[in-house]
Amino acid sequence: MLWVTFLLSGSACVLRLPPVYEWVGRVSGSLVLAPVLKLGLVVAACAGLMVLISILPGGRPRAARDCGIAAVAILILSVPVLLSPPVRVAPVVAASGDFYDSTWRSLVHWVPYIAYVGWAMASGVMLAGRNARLAPYRRLATGLRLVAIGCGFGVIHAVLKLATLVAWHTDPSEAGTWMSISGGPGSVGLALGVTLIAVGSAWEGLAEAVGRWRQVVWGRWALWRLEVLWGDLVQLYPQVRLHEDGESTGRVRYRLVRRVVEIQDGILHVGRQLDTTILDRMQAAVAKHGVGGEAASAGVVALAIKWATGHAGEAGRGYVELPHAEGVDIWSEVRWLLMVVKAYKKLGTTAASTAELVSAK
Repeated sequence: MLWVTFLLSGSACVLRLPPVYEWVGRVSGSLVLAPVLKLGLVVAACAGLMVLISILPGGRPRAARDCGIAAVAILILSVPVLLSPPVRVAPVVAASGDFYDSTWRSLVHWVPYIAYVGWAMASGVMLAGRNARLAPYRRLATGLRLVAIGCGFGVIHAVLKLATLVAWHTDPSEAGTWMSISGGPGSVGLALGVTLIAVGSAWEGLAEAVGRWRQVVWGRWALWRLEVLWGDLVQLYPQVRLHEDGESTGRVRYRLVRRVVEIQDGILHVGRQLDTTILDRMQAAVAKHGVGGEAASAGVVALAIKWATGHAGEAGRGYVELPHAEGVDIWSEVRWLLMVVKAYKKLGTTAASTAELVSAK
């Protein structure tokens, strides 16, 4: 229903374009077919919106009633004008793509449209606005507020059309001014309202899609940053590799989880080559630089890995548990390992000075 509503709204906006409604008029030979189609599509789109809004808490799920009322409104605004079409219309009316005059046909043409659209948009403002205040989480509240604002533009559109209709039947000399307002700024406002309703309705899905995209981009960047640490650990301990080169690596998240598991496994192997004396010296070396918190634990791990590269192949001295990420998900572990990478790169490319700093002799 959501996409049907947007399709109807988009079709109505297309019919507002001068080349389109002029083409419809030439092909059909009717001066009013394009305006009737345009208003009918807008009413049908509002009926779809009413069905969607009725699902919200506080709404009344009456899809059959809403669609039935919309069908009656379309029938009333269409039949008299099509059965008794005007022979000619004023140039200002022809240029607007709408149908106005001071006869009964104009009243019958516009009153059902204005009434239904105004009622649907006002209902949208009230229900979407109220549910935005009661929404359990921010993302849903934002989407509902956008829908409410978009419906507010729809109410303004209905009011401008009503003012134009009243001007045609009370003071035709002022009708051109109101047509310029409703056809210029009013049309822009209506297009903006449709856009806001569309974006608001899809806000949660859009936010999730953007979130997934950000995770993919960030995951690829993290894989690239972790490459140096992973490469050194795999060279030291080839057994930590879960797949051989050339095997399928899957999506970014899987590759990132695999990379974290392999690095963490490599860090466990590093711990088997250390003893408490070496670890204490490493912690003291990091503390001398005034580093604390997670940065200090990441520095100790980086120092341990760098030390292990200078003692490759040596027998284990026991086992010490090196610091690790305190997070509960993969993203926390990746962020912590990126801190380890940052510290690891600062140690330089040779292990000689590090080995001397924390020599086990």
